[in-house]
Amino acid sequence: MNIVGLSGISGSGKTHLLRLLKNELGDKIEILSSDNYYLPIEFQKRDENGYHNFDLPAGIDDVAFLNDISQIKSGKTITKKVYNFNNPNAKESFFEIKPAPILIVEGLFIYHYSAINDLFNYKIFLHLHPEIALNRRLIRDQQERGLTEETIKYQWHNHTLPGFETFVQPYQNLVDIVIDNQNHFQEAFDQLLIALQNILKSD
Repeated sequence: MNIVGLSGISGSGKTHLLRLLKNELGDKIEILSSDNYYLPIEFQKRDENGYHNFDLPAGIDDVAFLNDISQIKSGKTITKKVYNFNNPNAKESFFEIKPAPILIVEGLFIYHYSAINDLFNYKIFLHLHPEIALNRRLIRDQQERGLTEETIKYQWHNHTLPGFETFVQPYQNLVDIVIDNQNHFQEAFDQLLIALQNILKSD
């Protein structure tokens, strides 16, 4: 099994790209997101104004995350509860991750956790200018998570961008490939697809 990491700034398009890749490659890949390992809200740190900060590595249960990756690598199937972004109206649901030729591990801080970082056979970073990422997040978080524009901008400038600059961006130059999702989505998708197909061929 090849374990592939995919990171990038929030709003860079990781989830959308991976959904399309899954449609393209089917059971040759499985996807595991760090989003499903967020600790309950009562364990999330608050900033100086009392707002929860979800853009810190400490907000993720990296021990459980590492354990599940290791379980999948060993050939076992895991069952996880889908993270609902603290939406009380969201319906509880679960998903299975089965062993596959490629396991894509996706998330903001995946390269920051040294024990998880050591498991990757191949590392990818999805690049997007922060202003474009913010505009995408404004649309997504209002439509999908019911947040106000004021809340989204507060989180972005006080949590998301500082967290990215401290815990995510430093790893951009330490990966195998940086994919630019700035202006040409199809090119970014094609580049990522080719990279994964080459990994499959190398087995």
